[in-house]
Amino acid sequence: KICRCVANREDLFPGSTKNMSTMPKILPLLVTAATVTLLVAVVYRQSQPQELVRRKNKLKLYAPTTATPKLKLELLDELKFPDAVCLDGTPGAVHAEIIDGATGWIIYFEGGGWCVSEEDCLRRSKGYVGSSNNLDPVDKHRSTILSADCSLNPNFCKFSKVKLHYCDGNSFISDVDEPVTVGNEKIFFRGRKILDAVIETFIPRGLNKAEEILLTGCSAGGLATILNADYLSDGFLSNKKVFGSLKKYKALPISGFFLNANTVSNEPLYPEQIRTIYNLSKAKAPKKCLANFRVEDQWKCNFAENAYATLTTPMFLLNSAIDSWQLNNIYYHPSHKNSSWSMCMHDVENCTSTDQIEAVQHYEDLFKTT
Repeated sequence: KICRCVANREDLFPGSTKNMSTMPKILPLLVTAATVTLLVAVVYRQSQPQELVRRKNKLKLYAPTTATPKLKLELLDELKFPDAVCLDGTPGAVHAEIIDGATGWIIYFEGGGWCVSEEDCLRRSKGYVGSSNNLDPVDKHRSTILSADCSLNPNFCKFSKVKLHYCDGNSFISDVDEPVTVGNEKIFFRGRKILDAVIETFIPRGLNKAEEILLTGCSAGGLATILNADYLSDGFLSNKKVFGSLKKYKALPISGFFLNANTVSNEPLYPEQIRTIYNLSKAKAPKKCLANFRVEDQWKCNFAENAYATLTTPMFLLNSAIDSWQLNNIYYHPSHKNSSWSMCMHDVENCTSTDQIEAVQHYEDLFKTT
């Protein structure tokens, strides 16, 4: 999975005005650290789609930062935003670095999977991805795009940065007014209210003066980027009285394009899990996507492929066509545990039989055609 990379500001926010309708909106990628800037540039500077795929990427896009960490923990104001809470009812949280006078801002969604049942969400509420209890006072897991080290992140190092702690169980689109009772305990699905509260918190602290805003995130946070991109634009950034200085708003979902796909045994395991969390969390998927489906099928807008097709926000998708998480959690079925299929899904180098190689090829082809 590609979760940390150095992107070039000029590629994401090109100085020349271009008609985005002529740009390819999606480009499945397997990349090395040395080619990231080139690939971003290709998407924004070419008028015809190009495919740059490396089948077996052995290099990691994790670049340790030597700069002093500055993203500091902030809990949302419980008096001002009493409904903006994690699964366990603790206040939503961010790690933020606000730079005086910065005209560029990065809003970053943290990732961490999903919960797929009431019981699973209750278990999740008792740990890191369901609570704001015991968070580090300073973020220790900075992706390179959030780094303050200008030698690693030359074009975004001086942006103000807000990293949203992920604790709602469904990519910041959950929206249930009342707590959900599970046994003798209660859980809360308030991801959309956390997002609203974060934006409202930072508007008077300089976000309203931003000239450039990049919305991004990794994994479930990459999906959150897709699912919330137009909402943020339509619900907040279009208000010129508040965001009158804004010139450029774009989105960079990283490893967030999860397929609506069956297992290698053709069982709808993952689709049924997403249907469950969509209904359980009363998810607020993109409105234009919802309009394309009957009510009973609107859960499909929790998938990137359906939401993305309706978006207007300029967006560059960075994703592996044979994403390791997807092979292990969407394509792989638990019944294959401890089998050669399990080893194959964990590392494609272990796919030795013709059936396995063809299966992985099929998933890659499915990803690219989707």
